[in-house]
Formats: sequence, structure tokens, C-alpha cells
Amino acid sequence: MTTHDAVTRLLDARRLQGLLTNQSGRVIAQYSFLNSEGNSSLSHLADISGETPRRITRGDQSIGPAALSENGTIVFASKRKGEDGKDADSPSLWALPDNGEARKLADHEGGFSRIEVKGETIIVDGLLRAMPGLKERAKTLVELLAPKWFRIGGYWYPRGGIPIDVFW
Repeated sequence: MTTHDAVTRLLDARRLQGLLTNQSGRVIAQYSFLNSEGNSSLSHLADISGETPRRITRGDQSIGPAALSENGTIVFASKRKGEDGKDADSPSLWALPDNGEARKLADHEGGFSRIEVKGETIIVDGLLRAMPGLKERAKTLVELLAPKWFRIGGYWYPRGGIPIDVFW
């Protein structure tokens, strides 16, 4: 095999970015690969809990931070197409139930730096700047995931940044 062939095979390979797990045994893999033009990397999610891995996200946009709840719902950030068929300008927060379609929860111009589920607590950093409608979006997440605690983290930038945490 030539060096060129070896490099080409490496570039064509899918790369594991991380694993999401919950106590019920569900395992979700986040992986990346080159797009069809070979000029940028995309990432998607696949359920690898069963005998055959099953891709559970689709489209030509990458998945950003993601978390898996105990009830099987995946919360993730992505710049997906809207109902109008156009690509989003900024990342949105999405919820994907164990069986069903992804549902958009919030838009956010600056992106989401972290989405995490720790036991009965959900942590979403960056959501505070997703105003207006934060309360309704938070209620939707709470309905979907049924956490005991929901922490929304963000920064207010009057001079240098003041961290703000809201617990619900």
C-alpha cells in the first residue's frame, strides 16, 4: 500500500468522538467522518446498544455537544435545517426521544458549550442567551427528561463576564 493510499484510507475512516451511556444500558456513539466532497468533517450519532449499530441522526450538519438521559432521550446541539428547508444560521438545542423524531427546543446564536445529564440533573451551558422564551424551553426539557434538577448556565457580559446559574 502506498502512502497516498494509507492516508486516503485514514481520511475515509469514521472516528469515534465519544460515547453516551445511561443506566438502562443504552449506548450512543458520536462519530465523525469526511463529507462527500472531502473538504469538511461531519459528526452524527448512532445507537450501538443492539446487535446492529443504527444511525439515529441524519442530514448534512454536524452534531455538537450531546447528552443521554435515563429515559433514553438524547439532547444535542446542531445547525439543522428548519421547517422552511433552509440551513440554520446558528446552533439549536434538540431533543430526540428513544423512539421518535428530533424536536427543536431552543435557538442560540453563540452555540452551546456543554450539555450534560448527571443523575437527575440536566446542565445546559449557553442557554441563558437564548432569550426570549427561556421559561417555555426549560419547561419542555423538564417535561421530556423529568429531571429532579435543571441547571441553566451562562454568562452576562457587562465587563469581563459574570457567571450566572439558574436552578429549576
